[in-house]
Amino acid sequence: MKTEEIKSYLIKKETTDGLIERFYIKLENSDSVSTNYVVTDYYNSSRTEIVDTIIEKIGNYEHADQVPAEVDTYISKDSYIGKKILEFIVDGGVSFEEAHPIV
Repeated sequence: MKTEEIKSYLIKKETTDGLIERFYIKLENSDSVSTNYVVTDYYNSSRTEIVDTIIEKIGNYEHADQVPAEVDTYISKDSYIGKKILEFIVDGGVSFEEAHPIV
């Protein structure tokens, strides 16, 4: 079985009210087919720990400021892809702009 290389990019990160943090992630396979996800972390009131994390597969978007509202699929944190996405965030990620500089 051939293992496919997947590239991960952090498109955008935002924090709302200090208790919700969102990461917009793009995964791209070796055929340049991309899939977009939103990871939402919910913190406790003292912001000392994450009490819930939701991963959503979303539709395509052209740039970081255009994020679609529709959710295609919810992804389990314990699934292979869920673990890879969370690992990418914990490792610090790389922004799409850093990986694709404009020359």
